[in-house]
Amino acid sequence: MRRFWLIPCLVGSLLIALAGCTESEEVKKEEVVHPSREALRLNVAILKRDDYWWFVRFSGPEEIVKQHEAAYESFVRGVRFEDKKDKKEDADEEEPVLDEKSVPLKFAQEPKEWKKDPFVPDKIRVYAYRLNTQPKDVQIVITRLKSAHNTMLSNLHRWQKEMSVPPSETVEDAQAKGFLKRDKIGEQEVWWVAMNGLGTYKETKPLEPVRAKKIGPMPLLKVKKDKGDSPGFPFRYEVPAGWTKKPRRQMIIEAFEVAEGGKSAETTLSTFGGSVGANINRWRGMVKLPELEDGAAEKSAERRMVAGINAYYVNLHSPGADQRILAVVIPSGGKLWFVRMAGPPDFVEKHRPAFERFVDSFKR
Repeated sequence: MRRFWLIPCLVGSLLIALAGCTESEEVKKEEVVHPSREALRLNVAILKRDDYWWFVRFSGPEEIVKQHEAAYESFVRGVRFEDKKDKKEDADEEEPVLDEKSVPLKFAQEPKEWKKDPFVPDKIRVYAYRLNTQPKDVQIVITRLKSAHNTMLSNLHRWQKEMSVPPSETVEDAQAKGFLKRDKIGEQEVWWVAMNGLGTYKETKPLEPVRAKKIGPMPLLKVKKDKGDSPGFPFRYEVPAGWTKKPRRQMIIEAFEVAEGGKSAETTLSTFGGSVGANINRWRGMVKLPELEDGAAEKSAERRMVAGINAYYVNLHSPGADQRILAVVIPSGGKLWFVRMAGPPDFVEKHRPAFERFVDSFKR
């Protein structure tokens, strides 16, 4: 006997189920509109020399930038560095102020019809050129940053965030997706960055010449005297035998040197911005180790109790580096406090026990 009675029962059940879905329960889609955003294009030429990255950036509304990209690239390809070298400095020191005579970057020909901003001594911005386009000027801006504080990937992430572009996982990933291209200008290596995105284009104004009178060497860090052994450092400690105290300098709260047999290593106490992972990557770059994702860099550190605080300890070296870095990052009081020893690899390894005893002596 065929059970045709099942069909009307199933149809009835389906109708009851459909009746249960009211209009208010339906999934609705809404398009979010950002009226202030526009289509932008970013071009950056990155040149590495000694301890610095040099950036030649051209950005603005997409259609306007595309019209002038050929002139921008021709301008960059005329770049030359003079023979004089950038002064090598400690990575944790403040950026030096640049004056026009000390800028080693020269261009064979400046872009036609572009107006050059007056040169003003600055720590980061070097030159700027602007082209009158409506409603805003577009600009070529040349800046310089210490490579110890920045990696290729961290710079890419900064620009991708600015352009509302998903961050690349690796430099190779950025190359595969066309965001980054490696090239040469004569013997000088150059990396070309190009990306389109959405954002709000902000035209920067020329620096005020009056700033030249105000900018000068940054004074030593002024901090309230604590009960510890160093001004501003929130821990007491015992200095190992044989360590000599060195004069304080910019960005360094305290410094000690150990020397023996023509070799020496320096231990510094300091505080700096950024995350734990970003600072570990900064030190990795100094010893020619590849950059890790921020979370992976943090996980690569050994966890160590310092003055009752869960701190991060790294011992960094690679076969191609001329130094080893021992560093401890101590999160305390909303800041990151650093204890770092750097010097010849074998010499630092020999004095690693003394460094670790020094850190273990910390008390709040």
